[in-house]
Amino acid sequence: MQYEKIELIIQSSEDGTIYDVSNLAGSIKTSKPIDNSAGKCSFSIDTNVQKLSFPMGSTVSFTVTERGIRKGKFFGYIFQTTPKGDSVEVTAYDQLRYLKNNESYVLTGTTMEKLIRKIGSDFNLRLGTIEGSNYLLPERIEDNKSLGDIIQRAIDFTLQGTKKLYILRDEFGYLCNRDVSKLTTNIIIGDNSLLKDYDFKQDIDSDTYNNVKLYKDNQDTGKREIYIAKDSDNQKRWGKLQLFQNIDEDVTDAQAREKAQQLLKLYNRVKRTLKLKCQGIIELEPGDGIYLQLTDIPGVTFNQEAMISKIEDTYENGVHSMDLEVMFE
Repeated sequence: MQYEKIELIIQSSEDGTIYDVSNLAGSIKTSKPIDNSAGKCSFSIDTNVQKLSFPMGSTVSFTVTERGIRKGKFFGYIFQTTPKGDSVEVTAYDQLRYLKNNESYVLTGTTMEKLIRKIGSDFNLRLGTIEGSNYLLPERIEDNKSLGDIIQRAIDFTLQGTKKLYILRDEFGYLCNRDVSKLTTNIIIGDNSLLKDYDFKQDIDSDTYNNVKLYKDNQDTGKREIYIAKDSDNQKRWGKLQLFQNIDEDVTDAQAREKAQQLLKLYNRVKRTLKLKCQGIIELEPGDGIYLQLTDIPGVTFNQEAMISKIEDTYENGVHSMDLEVMFE
């Protein structure tokens, strides 16, 4: 897709100087997943035109105008610069990068959304829309864990308790927690719409399990308690593929059995991976729902909804292209 205009602005973290490098940057790439790892923006600056250097922590703001729509696509902070000949390569990450920090929290009578707000306040993160369901998390101690892992466990517990999936993402400088069911779009990607190429794979070699075995060590009785969920039919077809996982002692028996069943439902399937090379659409973000219409994959037809699990955008010479990884039933 052709874009009309890009704006790439850097503001120094030391003296506040603002640099408009829109016309100095070569290919600009952004990458955003939904697994709580940081969104990334990378580009190179031609230093022949102007000798520039940027202090660590300087802000990067990237805005694109496409089909008459202006949208902020990335806001983050410089974490790395690499001079190479007549250019300097710049790498910036959004606020999710700060979720790599470790901390300890005692969780009592709190919810996922309250926890996110607490962490945002403690670490001076800019928060946007924080959606939630008021579901009370199990009481637990998160001791010396990464903030991202703490939040992800809260999201997982909320999914287990409410059947609603939430994702955390940075929306142009504001950390937001979104209900995935509200992120559907009317964008169709397929044989006759935006698609340029695809990579499709089916396997049971990774992340496929037909036997889930959870355990916890009961400190009071000194015994190990086991919870199993299995699919005997798929074990006959594929052999026994086991997920063996520890759970916290404070998880109740009912919660443990339910979690085993949920993990079996999640992993007891042929893993299908679909990657799409497409014309760019600036409206799309990780977690958004799209509609797939693909008919030329031998033996497989996609005519269904899917969720973007990772999106990589490239802006170069007036053209916006994107690589998508999608999740689907």
